[in-house]
Amino acid sequence: MRGGTRLLRTFIFNNSKSKWVEEDRYLLSHDICVILDEENDILYLWRGLNSKKRRFKKSYKHLKEISSYFPELNLQFIMVKKSFPSEVLMKLESLLEKFKKESHGNLLFSRLFTINIYFIILLGTIILPIISIFNLSSSLLWIDFNGNYKIISRTFQLWINFSEVLMCITSTLFLINLIIGIIESEFQVIIFSFIGFLICVGLAVYSSNSISFWTKLKLLPSLFLR
Repeated sequence: MRGGTRLLRTFIFNNSKSKWVEEDRYLLSHDICVILDEENDILYLWRGLNSKKRRFKKSYKHLKEISSYFPELNLQFIMVKKSFPSEVLMKLESLLEKFKKESHGNLLFSRLFTINIYFIILLGTIILPIISIFNLSSSLLWIDFNGNYKIISRTFQLWINFSEVLMCITSTLFLINLIIGIIESEFQVIIFSFIGFLICVGLAVYSSNSISFWTKLKLLPSLFLR
């Protein structure tokens, strides 16, 4: 020990790359983690509650990789959680707590990848409806002749098509987040995404039926200036 405090380093197994990566920011419930105590030449192997056996076996096979990083150390392996010293347990708990705090404690995704995808898509579901509102509001700029609006048919069709595309993309994004919520068993995400998806589908159906209705009444041609 140096100054009464152990020097601990954290490595998390990257399953996609099949290698151990030094990480000191987050620790998720599906992770396989190794805490290196350089002072006592000990590796403490930790397995998250939601980690899969297959992933654990795969990470265990690559433990020698960490030993190769420190050839000067004669490393021992300890895997029993009860044998972990208090300093190691505190280190693990602090990494788990960091993730909860930085994700605001609202979402407890088991994978950092899925929470990143979720927030990126969530941003899209916020931006696209705003764009859609501006697009629909552009109809207020159409020329008004005594209560009758005149617009080129191609422009009108583009206006309709753009609105439909925006609604389709938004509903798809909500559907993806709904699937993520189901996979992660996050009821907040499931409810929010499901409601958003239903609203988008409802608006798309309403828009389609309205256009069809006015076309059948032959009222749309009176709007066009050809």
